Amino acid sequence: MPRLLKPPLLILLGALLLRLLYVNDMVRSPYFGAPFLDELYHYTWAQSIAQGQLVGEKPFFRAPLYAYLLGVLFSITGPNLLLPKLLQHLLGSLAAVIVYFLARRVFQRQAVALLAGIFAACYAPFIFFEGELLDISLQVFFYPLILLLALQLLETPTLRKAAILGALIGLSAIARPAILVFLPVLLVFVWVNLHDRLSTSERLRHLGLILSLTVVAIAPVTLHNAIVGRSFVPIATYGSINFYIGNNAHADGFSSQTPVRYLFFGHYRDSVELFAEREAALTLGHTPSAAEISHYWYTKAQRFIIEHPLSFIRLLWKKFALFWNGYEIKNNKNIYFVARYSPILHALLTVCNFGLIAPIALLGCMVSLCRRRNPSSVLLAIFVAIYMLTVILFFVNARYRLPVVPVLICFAAFGAVWVVEKTRQLNLRTLLPAVLCLGLFGWFVNANWFHIRSQNVAKDYWSVANCYKEKQQYEQAIVEYQEAIAHDPEYTDAYHNKGETYYLMGDFKAAIALFEKTIELDPSDPKGYNNLGACYEALEMLAKACASYQQALRIAPDHIMARWNLGECYLKQGDIARAVQTLQEVLRLDPENARAHYWLAVCYLHAGKSQLVKEHLNQALRFADAMLREKIEQDIRFILYL
Repeated sequence: MPRLLKPPLLILLGALLLRLLYVNDMVRSPYFGAPFLDELYHYTWAQSIAQGQLVGEKPFFRAPLYAYLLGVLFSITGPNLLLPKLLQHLLGSLAAVIVYFLARRVFQRQAVALLAGIFAACYAPFIFFEGELLDISLQVFFYPLILLLALQLLETPTLRKAAILGALIGLSAIARPAILVFLPVLLVFVWVNLHDRLSTSERLRHLGLILSLTVVAIAPVTLHNAIVGRSFVPIATYGSINFYIGNNAHADGFSSQTPVRYLFFGHYRDSVELFAEREAALTLGHTPSAAEISHYWYTKAQRFIIEHPLSFIRLLWKKFALFWNGYEIKNNKNIYFVARYSPILHALLTVCNFGLIAPIALLGCMVSLCRRRNPSSVLLAIFVAIYMLTVILFFVNARYRLPVVPVLICFAAFGAVWVVEKTRQLNLRTLLPAVLCLGLFGWFVNANWFHIRSQNVAKDYWSVANCYKEKQQYEQAIVEYQEAIAHDPEYTDAYHNKGETYYLMGDFKAAIALFEKTIELDPSDPKGYNNLGACYEALEMLAKACASYQQALRIAPDHIMARWNLGECYLKQGDIARAVQTLQEVLRLDPENARAHYWLAVCYLHAGKSQLVKEHLNQALRFADAMLREKIEQDIRFILYL
């Protein structure tokens, strides 16, 4: 084997080994097999793609590349949860090798390249996020590769390299559009640095090819959005609402929660997307297009910035400090809590984390920019600055910061090697100021700014309990819900989901006590009343059940589940007319509600309307999920026989 290939191969194998150890830990954890929040969003989206739904009903809310890649994989293997994570870990291992080559090209030092590759192979948040069904692992792979190809183009410019670079930028954009902010700067940088090597017309051809291939990669997504939404949405609409979430009078700089959390019924909905649509519709007085929704939220955020410039500047400073903070701010899962289930993640999180990498990277960046003119390190520094800006203009968390870390690792490796060399040389005149700067950077990065390092892990226990519940491991779920309640005695969702678990276990009296507790804590939550009604119905206390469902509907008239539960309850009481009326109202709100069709068929069976029985049974079969379909198929022959 050629000598030069040994280090990258060892980095690849080492990275793979660490990731396989992590996978071995996580397949035995409660999280495995129970995706939630953004993972569930991608999982359900990919399933619909695998089932042939290639065109959406409206413009994309999120950039679509990851979901479509996952959908293609599911169409081949089925909805497998392990294989995509293994492939993402392979991609992450390859990214560590790309970081090695990027560092070697920029700093021309084998020691720097080797250390950068080791950092990338061992960096705990890389491994953690590669194990999630999230698009961010694509960016960790794309960004260093784009920078590496850009530097190769500057060294030996060819039209082929320009075309590949443009295509990669376009693919990266339809996974997460942030790279498009860097594109104009990259084009200018290439133009300036090829001045002595190519004529004006040749440089124009190279830049034109980069831009053209970027547009070609994005065009199918833009076309899809134009066709289904009749409006211009280049990639996705989530940027506008995220911009508002990060820039309003109540923004804290790191939370992605909306002021109002709308209920949804049926298939999983992104709560931020639901808020964006409904709030815009309420204000505008009509159902807005995707472009109108985007314009509404961008305008609302811009108004805050213009009317409250000092608040905006303070918020921007806060987000800047949080971006460089060593603490990994959670978005869906808390990496520190997940590390309880993985010894390898816990160990790596201790020795290879942002709090270690960032101070050395800042020193390395400072030294590399000051010591001599190096266009390569300048390009990397510009990328870091621009990417940081794309994050702090919205809101900061570990997941959104992650794609810049491969570049910081290159600077960190250079900074570490430089300090070691100056120490060996006993060059105190240079070393002492550098050590002082490193100490300052270390303090800034690792200080507990704004007290974000919360010790309340109630929501983390709640998430684990939900995973156990989803996997029907009810006893373990009860234990974890109780832990959540112990950490936060007023945590309504923990009481509620614990009640749901007891309901699924058949302990309706215990469930009733917990649902009554949720109603006491939050009388405006219709879920508690609906589930309380389900318990009363299971205990044959039909009058109480109807009263509970009716109260849920008074709070939330579009609560579809409470409405068809009420319809079923009327049917059990023998009130066919009210049952039919209630179930028809469900179908007005949700024409594809299979359960409402099924119970309407039963109502019409009692009313002797055989044609309507067949019609609604066919509709129920058309829209039913696997579980309900099995129930209908068991009943259908008997019903039709009658």
